[in-house]
Amino acid sequence: MANEIKFMYNGIKVNGKLVKGFWGKGGYTNGAEFCFYADSYYSPELRELFSVRNDSDIMTDYHETEHVYFFPGDQNIEQVAAAYKKQELRRDERYLKRLEQTKAKDPIYFESYYKDEYKRVLDRIKENAA
Repeated sequence: MANEIKFMYNGIKVNGKLVKGFWGKGGYTNGAEFCFYADSYYSPELRELFSVRNDSDIMTDYHETEHVYFFPGDQNIEQVAAAYKKQELRRDERYLKRLEQTKAKDPIYFESYYKDEYKRVLDRIKENAA
């Protein structure tokens, strides 16, 4: 049976089961372009399909989760990049709502502290939506 894989903004869906987590991008010393950080300590679905890295000892590193690196030449890199972009777009949209609430509640405070950040977030949303 072939595995059906979908890369979502909030995880990786394997045969209809979502492995929740979040995406990271760039700055990895091993040359990876993206990394998926699973919310769970052990995920058989990820281990079946990808090379999963988890160097932790459950007795001392209980906060460590599994993660999967994606390199520039990987076959799924376009889907991973799209999932990362969608995650960032959703984060920016939520942040924009909070900034707009601040603007409505206290316009002077907003103008003093968040005006430039508001413009940057709008630019990122326009860029990621394209």
